[in-house]
Amino acid sequence: MCGPLLLVPAFVGKEFPAIKLTLEEAKFFSCNRRFVDPHLNTVLENIKEIPSRLELSIGSRIVFDHLFEILKYINDNSIVQYPKLSELIAYYRKVIIAAAIDSQNGGGVLEELPPEGESYTQTVLLEEGNYEILWSIPTASELIQKGQIELSTFTLCDLCISEDQINQPHLEKALSNNKPIIVVEYPMLPAKKVVIDGNHRVAALRKYGERTTCGYLLKPCDHVKAMPLLLSRVMFKVHYNIQQIHSFLAGRITYQECQLLPL
Repeated sequence: MCGPLLLVPAFVGKEFPAIKLTLEEAKFFSCNRRFVDPHLNTVLENIKEIPSRLELSIGSRIVFDHLFEILKYINDNSIVQYPKLSELIAYYRKVIIAAAIDSQNGGGVLEELPPEGESYTQTVLLEEGNYEILWSIPTASELIQKGQIELSTFTLCDLCISEDQINQPHLEKALSNNKPIIVVEYPMLPAKKVVIDGNHRVAALRKYGERTTCGYLLKPCDHVKAMPLLLSRVMFKVHYNIQQIHSFLAGRITYQECQLLPL
């Protein structure tokens, strides 16, 4: 926080000037209770949390800044352009920051979080940083049932699993588990298919020489509903939409085929 803060508490009327403080001064006055009015002390207490909130919100936005700049460059130098791209990117930045701040404040939980062992987290690495996606396995299972999604056959080498979280002694037991795995379509990743339920089963089958397995595949518009956290949904949707727009600008899909996930 470089410049001074301009505080205008709710109780300050027209006859009172705004209070201009640096962050360090605000912290000092708040810690030492230098203001008689308790409302102002409360305001200053909240100011202490501003740096950490900014760090999370700005960090989340910066993750995509490199991709945003690439999109704008391609769009500006392409014969076929995506309409109002700059305005769309500006909107995405605001949505990301709002979701990050909401998450920092303890909000942004769209549904009850699943119990321990019933969720899956995927870390997505990008050039400017990374972000995490959390899925609820029970919610994903409900979506499969409601959508009457049929079983699919997957080639094991095409699936993305968390190798670093595999418990080797557990593999033999996992091999006897015939429950279908749950896979989500993640076109922005090299593997494009992420296993959110059945990582040990896939690892065991690979180890013992199997090549395929059965499971359910959830498309982006479906498995985003299995993300209980707002920030996860926002980060996934923005990344997905970036990829869709890039595919359009590269001529791989038409404008009609460029279906963006709503934010």
